[in-house]
Amino acid sequence: MKLVVRAIATFFLLTTACQLQSTTISQSQVSPISRTPEDYIGFQYNNEQELEGLEFLGASIFGGGAVKNRQGGYAYMRQGQQNMLWLTGQNKQGSQNNPTWEVLDVLTFPDYDQQLNNRTYYLGWGGKCRTENGLSNVEVVAVVVLEQKEWLDNVVQAWKINRKTGTFEPASTTNIVCENPNLG
Repeated sequence: MKLVVRAIATFFLLTTACQLQSTTISQSQVSPISRTPEDYIGFQYNNEQELEGLEFLGASIFGGGAVKNRQGGYAYMRQGQQNMLWLTGQNKQGSQNNPTWEVLDVLTFPDYDQQLNNRTYYLGWGGKCRTENGLSNVEVVAVVVLEQKEWLDNVVQAWKINRKTGTFEPASTTNIVCENPNLG
């Protein structure tokens, strides 16, 4: 009888431990708390309240075509002193009132974090930059030096999104100007 009770108790403990381990794994797969920016790729969220451990600095949705066949957007985040720009795609299973967004790619700025944080540089994204045709371009992301003029043209680095692959790609800094958030 004691052997049967021990076997049942062992089975119960193992089953409970497996369930706890499974729950932990499941939670870690959706947890926004991360050590490296790349770990966020594939992360899904509905709203900024779900982004524990991150400072939400803004977001935008853009039109003019889909990103990987989804509505595309950006989310500007900060983790500690590290700035990140997420390229996001809206998942179809989310409702229009409460869409689910998935992080497709992450852009980081290790050479410029200090200047972005002390606001001597500005990150232009979400249609705040224009290219050679003078039109706003939601695909362009640029780090620019903040100056006392309406259009910032001292671009130190730039990227463009690839809508087919859902990734950021390096871009030329020539012929890019970004709207000054303080004067525009």
